[in-house]
Amino acid sequence: MKDGIVYVTETRLNKLKDTLNVIIHRLGKGEIKVTARFLASIIGQIISMQGAMGPVVRLRKRSMYDCLLYRASWNAPVLLNSKALDEIVFWKENVAILNGRDLSIVEQYSCIVYSDASGIGFGGYAVSISDTEVMGSWNSVESLKSSTWRELEAVYRVLLSLLVTLQGETIKWYTDNQNIVYIIKQGSKKGDLQLIAIKIANVCKLNNIVLLPQWVPREENVKADQISKSVDCDDWGIDQKCIQF
Repeated sequence: MKDGIVYVTETRLNKLKDTLNVIIHRLGKGEIKVTARFLASIIGQIISMQGAMGPVVRLRKRSMYDCLLYRASWNAPVLLNSKALDEIVFWKENVAILNGRDLSIVEQYSCIVYSDASGIGFGGYAVSISDTEVMGSWNSVESLKSSTWRELEAVYRVLLSLLVTLQGETIKWYTDNQNIVYIIKQGSKKGDLQLIAIKIANVCKLNNIVLLPQWVPREENVKADQISKSVDCDDWGIDQKCIQF
């Protein structure tokens, strides 16, 4: 630790990089299977770095862990699916960038945002910042999604809509769905929810945003709830340049 920031040592970083290079080399030769023990060693190394890298560790190892569930034994080969391969490449490209976690962030934040979702739309706003109310409507397919999907997607869309305002900020993000807090921090076994969680993490990383999700009782989230029930006739869209990572 230096100046309140926790780091992984260069020795441990290099060990993980070397292990990832081995598996990526195998992938380059067309091999998509590794022993369960070898994959577990990668996951173990990544998990051990959580103190210096934060919630992204739990979020970006779920697919690798899922591959282990199908092992016949620790020495048996397991198939790496496309999502697990994406996680391996992610860690190869970002392990050094993610190294370093400011412990003071736990107590300090510079902005507060509330969001909510209803059966017809989503809404949110930044506290004490003018012209930051965001609203949008679900299409016919989205309106049939689970409430958890809608609440999580609301976080994502409000985040993108306020991106210019929120860049570089540490944000306390309030939601009245406790599942959302868990998923943003640790991901989800459900593929559609995991995808949104990863998109949120990518946007935050790209724009130097620290997101601190916090559950709040529904009666304390009235304004965002009301906004989510206001129908916006304009189509809502995403500028793809904002979310490349």
